[in-house]
Amino acid sequence: MALTPWLPAADATEPPADEEENVQAATQKALAALEQQVDATYEAAKKAQAGKEDTLFVAKGVRADKTARTVEIDAHTTGLSRGSIAEFYLITLNSGHEYEALFQTFALGADIRRAFDFIGMKPGRTVDYNLYRYWSAGERLEATVTMDGVPAMPLADLIQDAQTDRPYADRTFVYLGGAWLEKDKSLDVDSSGPGSLISAYNEKITILDVPRMAMQNEVYESNVIAKHAPTNAWAPAVITFKPEARPEGAPLRVRDLTLTLKPDGISLDGAEPVSATEAVQALRDMREKQRQDVYLSVRWDDTVAIRDLRAMAQLLDRLDSADTGVRVDAPPAGFPYVKAFLPQEAWRDREQRFSQPCELRFAAPAEEGAAPAVTLVAITETWRENSLKPDLSATDIPVSSVDAFPALLQKHSPPDIGVLLVFVPGSLPYAAVRPWLDAVRDTHSLVQIFVD
Repeated sequence: MALTPWLPAADATEPPADEEENVQAATQKALAALEQQVDATYEAAKKAQAGKEDTLFVAKGVRADKTARTVEIDAHTTGLSRGSIAEFYLITLNSGHEYEALFQTFALGADIRRAFDFIGMKPGRTVDYNLYRYWSAGERLEATVTMDGVPAMPLADLIQDAQTDRPYADRTFVYLGGAWLEKDKSLDVDSSGPGSLISAYNEKITILDVPRMAMQNEVYESNVIAKHAPTNAWAPAVITFKPEARPEGAPLRVRDLTLTLKPDGISLDGAEPVSATEAVQALRDMREKQRQDVYLSVRWDDTVAIRDLRAMAQLLDRLDSADTGVRVDAPPAGFPYVKAFLPQEAWRDREQRFSQPCELRFAAPAEEGAAPAVTLVAITETWRENSLKPDLSATDIPVSSVDAFPALLQKHSPPDIGVLLVFVPGSLPYAAVRPWLDAVRDTHSLVQIFVD
């Protein structure tokens, strides 16, 4: 492929400077010239592939070599200026997000997915906040950008952290693969979402993600074009991917592991329970000795006391970090997210809440073994003229049984607030609470559990 320098001559592929030609026409002309180059590269690659179909994959804008385990994508720059907000490293041609992306490509997301499948990459899992999955999970890829006239450079270095004024330390990307759409076997990134192929935040619909927790609303102004990134538009580039280097004999980076809290300790993947200290050391060994990222599916026995669940949640909250290699994954079916036991303590004061969901309050039983008394509390907001805050009034509603609870909660909950605040004595076992949470999980899946 004939490559263009990062600062191309005026007669290269950048839009003509004719002031009378509108921007749209200039864009189409520049893209047409770039597409001709991509098509020429595609035709040459198909000829080189002849007789080597078992080891070479070729599609428009993308090539893969199974022996070398590399994938190449033909791309071109968008022309963002240094310091501009950047949400994507690479987008599809129909994305519409050129104003916040480094590179764009004529390659289809579906063909890029096929190329990675061809070299043996296994798709991972995207973030899904509805499922309380805050980390993407997948094997890692390294990526370099090649453009004429400059040395190859890590793709990750071209977007930097505005707060530190430096690129992010981890230069790898998490391979997710996108999702196939059954209706027509196309890939979701080609028709849904922002057209992300490589995102700079945790995007749900993308092929590659960054290796850190990066919610879009939290990092939006933090990801900016690096000082040494190309700023001219329409310059062609090749982005080359290869699996990250790992020690010989090392297992895959991603390790899914079930952590179960029992009355006598913590069990990892069904092993005999050990102390919290021993469990933490085992997790650290997976990171330090095997270079693995551990994704924890957290569950617990019904007999565990609520106060012990809060202690486990506090421990996991300290461990839940890219630095430790331990990531709390989505909860298994039938369990709340473990951090539900770490609510905003300020919300005990109703005046501090920004809304007033219902409260479910458990009273310690008068006799050992007896069922706790359960009360539903509905809070009503009354707004007075010229008042900055509403007056609050609480109504206690005794609940006779678990079966009666869903209808009562539905009747008294504020519209469109699927949140339930639960107040429970720390001495109670989880078994006393679980049936109540199970009964309303479909309507009130977001619970905050305050330990009294």
